[in-house]
Amino acid sequence: MALLIFLIYAFGVIGFVLLALPGISLLSEPFRNVAVVAFSLYFLFCGLFFFVAFFDFYFDIHILTSRRLVDIDQNRLFSRNISELWLEDVQDVRVNQNGIMETIFNFGDLEVQTAGTKPNFILQKIPFPQEVASLIIDLANQAKEGVLPIDRMPHRSLKGIIENKLIYHDGVLRRLGALASPSFFSKEDRESSKD
Repeated sequence: MALLIFLIYAFGVIGFVLLALPGISLLSEPFRNVAVVAFSLYFLFCGLFFFVAFFDFYFDIHILTSRRLVDIDQNRLFSRNISELWLEDVQDVRVNQNGIMETIFNFGDLEVQTAGTKPNFILQKIPFPQEVASLIIDLANQAKEGVLPIDRMPHRSLKGIIENKLIYHDGVLRRLGALASPSFFSKEDRESSKD
């Protein structure tokens, strides 16, 4: 998307230089003024396109907790889809990385296959898809084994991913507020988490 936006802007700048700047312009005076207005509108719409594309990318959020996977997809400015999947319903996780760009920059699609008639859960163009898949599988296996949500913690060295940064220590997650310390939960909280 960034490459496409760059090319659109480059096309506009080249056209503006050739058709609208005085002294360089290939057009006569009245047509040059029309070209200036046309290119101003072109850049305005390109800026709007960039804003909507950035808004759509920035506000797509994926949250993996000890109980469920939440996918918040921002579609355009005023449309949002929120889906959630309980970890007990996870059957399989598949990663699709197609092309050299996805391989070099380590992003791709993640498809979570669910139990029963529920539709598959697809996270599109996420960073670190292999790492996210291993976290989902690890927590889903713990959920199927009957481990309480309060006690679920990834067994691998990778503990989480926050803002495209790999987190390997529990202390970092606690400091960021993404993980509460075990002493934080009372006996009543532990009992109610069985629900």
